[in-house]
Amino acid sequence: MSVVLQEPSSELAFTINDNVVYLINKKWLFFPQLNTIRLVGGAETKLKNKTSNVLLFLVRNQGATLTTEHFFQEVWCSSYVSENVLTQSISQLRRVFEDKERKIILTVPKVGYRLMASVSQQQSEVEDEEPYSNIESTRSTPLKSLSTTVWHRVFLLLTATCLIISCVFSYRKYEETNLLKKRLSISEYQQQWYQELIGDIQRHPQFNKEAISLALGKAKAKLELPGANLHTELRYESLKAIGILFKQKSDLAQAYAVVSQLMNEMDHNYGYASKNSLRAGLLLVEIMLLQGKRQQSYDKAKEILKQTTLHHAKDTELMGDAHYWMSNTNLFCSYPICRRSESMEQGRYHAEQSLSYHLKHAGDEYSEKVADSLWLLNWFEFDTAKKITRGNKVVSIYHDILGEFHKKTASALAELSRIKLFFSNKPQEATQNIQRALKIYRIIYPYDHLELARALFYMGEHEFYLSKPKQAMSYFLEAKQIYERLELIETDRYFETLLLLAKANFYQHKLSTAEILLTQLKTISNDKAFVPSHYIRKELELIELRLKYSQGKEVYNENELNTRLRLNQQHQDASKYSYSKVSIDQELYILLLKKNKSDLAINEFKKSLTGIYKRYKLPQHSRYLTTLDIDYISQRAAGICKQYNIDDCPKKP
Repeated sequence: MSVVLQEPSSELAFTINDNVVYLINKKWLFFPQLNTIRLVGGAETKLKNKTSNVLLFLVRNQGATLTTEHFFQEVWCSSYVSENVLTQSISQLRRVFEDKERKIILTVPKVGYRLMASVSQQQSEVEDEEPYSNIESTRSTPLKSLSTTVWHRVFLLLTATCLIISCVFSYRKYEETNLLKKRLSISEYQQQWYQELIGDIQRHPQFNKEAISLALGKAKAKLELPGANLHTELRYESLKAIGILFKQKSDLAQAYAVVSQLMNEMDHNYGYASKNSLRAGLLLVEIMLLQGKRQQSYDKAKEILKQTTLHHAKDTELMGDAHYWMSNTNLFCSYPICRRSESMEQGRYHAEQSLSYHLKHAGDEYSEKVADSLWLLNWFEFDTAKKITRGNKVVSIYHDILGEFHKKTASALAELSRIKLFFSNKPQEATQNIQRALKIYRIIYPYDHLELARALFYMGEHEFYLSKPKQAMSYFLEAKQIYERLELIETDRYFETLLLLAKANFYQHKLSTAEILLTQLKTISNDKAFVPSHYIRKELELIELRLKYSQGKEVYNENELNTRLRLNQQHQDASKYSYSKVSIDQELYILLLKKNKSDLAINEFKKSLTGIYKRYKLPQHSRYLTTLDIDYISQRAAGICKQYNIDDCPKKP
């Protein structure tokens, strides 16, 4: 169906006639001059100024399809703003109108919005009155009493006194305003370059990392100009913004440096327990998590939560944020830093606390931070139906508040696809979600970016799980190249990308390529500056053992194999998935069989094989135990049972 666009009313949305009230759908009264919507005979809702102007623009063009460009031209006077501000205004109006089905404000896909409600105009009931109707004309009485004359003189004297006082205060206000303008002159200068910087970066997303970093570096240098430190608040806001922009452009080293400087300055000027310092610290926690600094981020988040609880317990938003990032560090904390079961239990508690605080702050579920907390809580949920229901809800909130083409909408879709694939075995729905997410990422990040690399990894993981190693390799390779260009090789996600790329090559019988990748992984893991999470290191050990077996290479002598088996037994509780421990047991017992065909080795081989098959049959699949893994394990097991005449060899499920 084609959409016919009508030219909107040429009357600007912010030009308001004070005497006009609009009746919408015979149910709501809209007072543009008061930025207010009143339910007939019911409650009244105050709108933000721009949201009120958006509604006024829709009302004056009722029934016409208005593009986003129309809104930006009329409501925002053609100034550069993100599309999210319009989306948020529309979302607020829909909440006021209880328009869950979007029948009052219709979304015209890829075009804009249309007001479908009926609209009628009413004159305001408040009419102008004659201001002096009750005062008799001075000419009606030629003679006045003495008392009247005295009272008039007193009135004139009081009026003159008030005028003098008013003039004095006005003059002082004028002087204060002039003084303030002088003091803010450099702030206005900073604000100018900052706005230009934001506009340039947002309008030219094709800038590469080096160009953006150079622009941000120059912007930061301008803050060091003589006198810039006189305007502390703007300096801090500018430093924070530059740090965030570095983070958004995946220059994490620069982001860490800028935010660390910001936090140190705030600690010095306000104290380490001030709200400003704590918020800067939370931003630093986020950056450290992206850098793979699990221990440092965990320690920092713990200290921030402690100080927030001690000094700002009544600030529901800050408390919610502190619990949110504490929960995130629990989620990424693994052995040997944390015991996984305890870490997950603590993470769930902090996610629930974050949700509770953000609900108190927002008043309802329809807010970005509430959606953030809901999604974080989903990571600690093991009920598949609840995970999918909550995931769909979060995607809907992000889509309505932030829009389709937003990183949080895309991220939620990508994670939802993994839930549907690994937990509920819905590959078709999962495929639709991950493809939609990757499409959004490619639009909003048409250049090297951390988020795009993560989406490509998820797409590769998805294809690998569906037994498509060749297709998976192409996505893993693209993600690998982005991580390397961004210089983010010492991170769990890069490590995992290489690991699955090695597995894909292994199952494609490209053993030499797989060996090169595994060597690269071992080099990274041996660097003391970066310690991969425990379950990733166990997976690396597993793939390395399988590769050596396939190549017929000697790995350990009999004593070394027994030692490795004992060590693996000691660490069985540390692994994220029991599959890792059982699978490594199997690889070691197969190697032991080659050296000594003992009853112990045969029984343990059969026991480990049974354990792997049981794990595979569970409804909640491990992304590290795929059909490709089972096919390889079962084919090799059949050959080993035949070679060593093993009776009752466990069969593939």
